[in-house]
Amino acid sequence: AGLGTALAPLGAVDLPLSGTLRARTLPSGALDSLAVDLAAGGGTITPPAPLTAALRLERATLKAEASQGLTRLRVEDLSLDLGGPRVEARGRLDGLGADLVAVAEARVRDLPVARLRDLWPAGIGDNARDWILPNLTRGVVREATVSFAGHAAGGGGGLAGLAVDRLGGQIRAEGVSVDYLNPMPPARHVAADCVFDASTFRVAVKSGELFG
Repeated sequence: AGLGTALAPLGAVDLPLSGTLRARTLPSGALDSLAVDLAAGGGTITPPAPLTAALRLERATLKAEASQGLTRLRVEDLSLDLGGPRVEARGRLDGLGADLVAVAEARVRDLPVARLRDLWPAGIGDNARDWILPNLTRGVVREATVSFAGHAAGGGGGLAGLAVDRLGGQIRAEGVSVDYLNPMPPARHVAADCVFDASTFRVAVKSGELFG
C-alpha cells in the first residue's frame, strides 16, 4: 500500500497545520510506517466517502499512525471544533488495499439538528437515518455517541463500500420539532433521549408541546 492509500481515509484539508510527522522505512527503502500529531487552525476539511459535505472548522487536532507497510491506520484521537458543535472520534482500519476491517467510535456535542446529515452518511444505519433526517427539525443534539464496525472484502471500494457489522448509539436532543405522524401537527420543543442500532430506533420523550 502506498502513502496515498494509507492517508486517504483522513480526507482532504484546506487549513493551516502544525505538528510533527515521523516516518520509518524498510531496508528496501519502502515506507513502513508514518505517524502524525497535528493541530489545525480555521479552514475546511473534506471527509472521505461515504461522507459528502465539506466541514468548516475553527480548529482541529489529529493523532494517528499508519503502520505494517501502511496497511493499518489507527486514529488515536481526532477532535474537530465546527464553530460550536464539537466532534471527537477514534478508530482503526486494517487491511488497507485488501480485505478492509473498520472499527470506530465518535461523540458529537451541541450539533444543530439541521446539520445531522453532514455527519450521518447514507448507508450507515439507514433505518434510523431515513426516519430522523426528514422528520426531525430545529433544536440541538446536545450529545450523541456512535460505535461502528464494518468490513469490505477485497477493498470493496474503500470506506464507501463498507458493509455494517455492528452499529449502535445514543442521541440526547432538546428543542426539536418532530413530524411523527404527518399530516398531524408536529410536536414542538421536544426533549428526548434516543437509542439506536442497525435496525431499530427508540425514542423516550421527556417533554414537548403538541397543538391540534
